[in-house]
Amino acid sequence: MKTTHKWFWRSLHVVNWALILIASFVVPIAMYAYAVWRGGRYVRWPFGLVALGLLVMGTRFFYAKYREPDELLDLKSEFKFVFFNAASAWSAGAGVACILTGLYFFFPAEHMALHHRYAAALGVYVSILGITLAVHAFYRNTAPIRDVNHLLAEIVDDLRYRCPPDSKLYVVYPALNIGYYRNLKNLDTVPDDHITRHFRDLLAERAEQLKSNAVAITYPLELYDPLYTCYEKGINRGHVKQQRVDECVRDAKRYIEKYTAKSIGFTGEALQKAGRVVYVQPDQFPSQVLVIGSISYIIMSYGMPVYAPNEAEKFKWIHGEHEPATLLVYRRDDPVIADTICRHLDLVIKEVGQGDVDP
Repeated sequence: MKTTHKWFWRSLHVVNWALILIASFVVPIAMYAYAVWRGGRYVRWPFGLVALGLLVMGTRFFYAKYREPDELLDLKSEFKFVFFNAASAWSAGAGVACILTGLYFFFPAEHMALHHRYAAALGVYVSILGITLAVHAFYRNTAPIRDVNHLLAEIVDDLRYRCPPDSKLYVVYPALNIGYYRNLKNLDTVPDDHITRHFRDLLAERAEQLKSNAVAITYPLELYDPLYTCYEKGINRGHVKQQRVDECVRDAKRYIEKYTAKSIGFTGEALQKAGRVVYVQPDQFPSQVLVIGSISYIIMSYGMPVYAPNEAEKFKWIHGEHEPATLLVYRRDDPVIADTICRHLDLVIKEVGQGDVDP
């Protein structure tokens, strides 16, 4: 049953992207080709404009490749993000463009002037698709990040391209496996090539590179199980799937082992081989944040279990909440803000932290 379920959703995803490619590229190219074929073209101007466009882009890309490599990496990340993290925008833009272009052709026209209609339709089509993607990009850059997989994709890009060897890496979150529960619940099994796996591996890679400048602040290990148990029970209205809870706890501990490059509980000289992990009690826990060099992710989460130290279960669920926690994350690239956060976290670690407190 699970195999059929996965096959169905994977097939639907492939079909959706195939339709996006057809609607976004094949249709406008076909309209252009038909308009040129039926209506002819002026030889000089079109080829001159095409040559000018290629020259402008080519000279800039050539310069950026050898003189501004970071700019080229940013551009590569933007294109990758547009194609892999904007499926809904592509679907909406291509769908609306197809509908409105189809309605446009219902208007009467002279039979011999049909190629003009195709040329005008191409302009309508490209404009609608471009506006939809522009609105999507504007929203992504100005509004808070709410999609956890989009958040992880942004973090992965920053870890890969914006985390030099002399930078600092601070991760403050109840458990390091951000977004794992949500994806495990939706997918039943998280594949090895999932964004959560890329995040985990790249986080460990940077921690090994930065040594003691990489710091993870989480809840104490013994609170992972009651935290996920309460979370699971609250979302599923009192029902607990223990297998999912156990998998989340194991995954959270695996993050720490990868981050510190040691078995949990080990102390001694091996501490310097990778990052540090500091445990802070929930009632003393600092604001959730992630710092990568000069970049700060200010994380606000609503719907998480409330810490109740005097109760046997340690956490209480907020009644009326039956959905995974809502995330509101703001990304800021400002070295002053990042440094201020890091200095504050260092003071918190010295005051209430347990574990790898000393760098």
